[in-house]
Amino acid sequence: MAAIHKLTRVSTLLALLLAVLISVGLPAGYFYLGYQSQKAVIQTEAYMNSIFLSQAISESPEYWRYEDRRLSEVLGHHTTKLYDQLRSVVDADNAVIVQNGVAVAPPHLTVSHDLYDSGHLAGRMEITTSLRPLLTKTLFAALLGLIFGILLFAILKFFPLRALSTAVRSIYEEKEKAQAILNNIPDIAWLKDKEGRYIAANGPFSRTCGLDPDKLPGMSDFEIWPRDLAEKYRLDDREVMESGKPKQIEEAIIDAAGRMTWISTVKTPIFSDRGEVIGTTGIARDFTERKSMEDALRASEERYKAVVDNVGIGISLISPKMEILALNRQMKDWFPAIEVAERPICFRSFNIPPRDEICSYCPTVKTLRDGLVHESITETPTESGIINYRVVSSPLIDSAGNVIAAIELVEDITVRKRAEAEIKRLNDELERKVEERTVQLVAAQEELVRKEKLAILGQLAGSVGHELRNPLGVMNNAIYFLKTVLPESDETVREYLNIIKSEINNSERIIADLLDFSRTKTPQIRSTTIDELISTSIGKCSVPDKVRIERDIPGTIPMLRIDPFQMSQVLQNLITNACQAMPKGGQLRISARQIHGSTLKARGGAGTGSNLSAANHELNADFIEISVADTGEGISPENISKLFQPLFTTKAKGIGLGLVVSKRLTECNGGCIEVESSLSKGTTFKLLLPCERT
Repeated sequence: MAAIHKLTRVSTLLALLLAVLISVGLPAGYFYLGYQSQKAVIQTEAYMNSIFLSQAISESPEYWRYEDRRLSEVLGHHTTKLYDQLRSVVDADNAVIVQNGVAVAPPHLTVSHDLYDSGHLAGRMEITTSLRPLLTKTLFAALLGLIFGILLFAILKFFPLRALSTAVRSIYEEKEKAQAILNNIPDIAWLKDKEGRYIAANGPFSRTCGLDPDKLPGMSDFEIWPRDLAEKYRLDDREVMESGKPKQIEEAIIDAAGRMTWISTVKTPIFSDRGEVIGTTGIARDFTERKSMEDALRASEERYKAVVDNVGIGISLISPKMEILALNRQMKDWFPAIEVAERPICFRSFNIPPRDEICSYCPTVKTLRDGLVHESITETPTESGIINYRVVSSPLIDSAGNVIAAIELVEDITVRKRAEAEIKRLNDELERKVEERTVQLVAAQEELVRKEKLAILGQLAGSVGHELRNPLGVMNNAIYFLKTVLPESDETVREYLNIIKSEINNSERIIADLLDFSRTKTPQIRSTTIDELISTSIGKCSVPDKVRIERDIPGTIPMLRIDPFQMSQVLQNLITNACQAMPKGGQLRISARQIHGSTLKARGGAGTGSNLSAANHELNADFIEISVADTGEGISPENISKLFQPLFTTKAKGIGLGLVVSKRLTECNGGCIEVESSLSKGTTFKLLLPCERT
């Protein structure tokens, strides 16, 4: 009995112990399992959110802290809505960047996961959830445990099995929640264990590989992808697990339809609570369309570059700061020393030696200012000389209408410019030669006409001269007779007789010029004093009372070696012309000076136009210069060159032979005649005649 009682007490004690164990263990076990399950869910959510946040940080490392809206949207992607939660993003300085959810009062559970930017710690993701629902359930579990203990003898095994079923169900539900998180990720996402077998994968992953999501867990890359891709993926996973750092990869995969798809993948190691790598996770984004656009853009750029580099002209891109942004192949050939990467200044780099300021002819400056097309021809200094470039500048305008750069089209026209300059020089030379030849032809034609006139004049002079002199002599004698028989005639008669006498003398002088022009007699050279020559010449001229004669003859001047009659005729002609040039009166100055040596030859005098002087005088003889200067109106420059041309005259009366005859007679006497004149100042004729040596 005692034994039974004792057994009963022991059984009761055991039952009580079992009841106590169940009453305490059941709620404790429930709380532990629920706590671990809730922690696992939060850790999974924190991990998945950290992946998205790390990707956002990598895409915008400088500005992610300010993208509150985007961070809030990332924090809002979760499926666990059974508990109150507060989700926070904290930077490396423990400053809260953004929060999502409601404040959670104690007791609560906080789980955090680090955020990385290219392998560097950028902050952490924290999820805080309330433990009150779990504690409430635990209280109910304790009450049930107490009931279970009381009913231990009746239903010993019922409650443990029920608790185990509940725990298993809870774990299964948490796994479904983790899968739901993956499925809500729009990009391809997966989890792998350390052996490279898939733990979970989302819908985009299964659609890409063409497999049922339920069949993916436990499969390896070799069972899903072609062997070459599977080997590459396995190597990437090992690299990530060994380095313990995320890795970003751009790679191509073949989807279920056989299409090549380009994805940008970020693979990240998964760490246990002890810090050990237990697997990898990956998120891949399809950028096939962007890749196609980039390839098309690259191909377009290559075609454009090929066109630009192979055109026959230079092309450069100039910034508003006059920096060289780009050069095509032709420009690089012309300017091999320019490094575009250094952004050199154009007016310093295109000129040797470099300029300190913008070129004055630069069209690019105008284009950058007004946005219009401009053109100019440059004068670019180089080591080999000046190079001429034709530069056409066009604006490069952005979408807002602002000029952001100028495009220069440069053509080397140095050869063309030099050819044009040479053609212009040849044309100018040809025009000059044509003009010279034309002048020569005109002069030759005038000379021919003049010679024809002179030939005719010479023929008439001999015959007409003698025929006219006889009646003039008769008329002259008649005037003399009338003056003799009519000494008491009135003033009018004497005046008209003098007029007739003057006109007879003019006629005789014209006839004498004609005869002298038609035939020049050989001079009878003899020694003559200059004073005698001048006095004789003045005495034969009718000098008006208004004209004052001034003579300047040195007393020691040598005697002349000339024909006195011929040279007196020359002086008479010069004195008469001087008086006629001063109708209102003036001063007539006659001077002389000696000149030694061969001055006559140097001044182009002796021997020009006549060969008579060579036989009469030595070439190096001394000379006397006789000047006849008036203060008359002067001679215009255009008439100076015509003075010694036959038949040229500016007088109302005269035939233009006086100076021609004077020049011929002077040259026949071994001398020369020169003239100097200024309008309104007067004219000076100079006779250079040979004299005796002293």
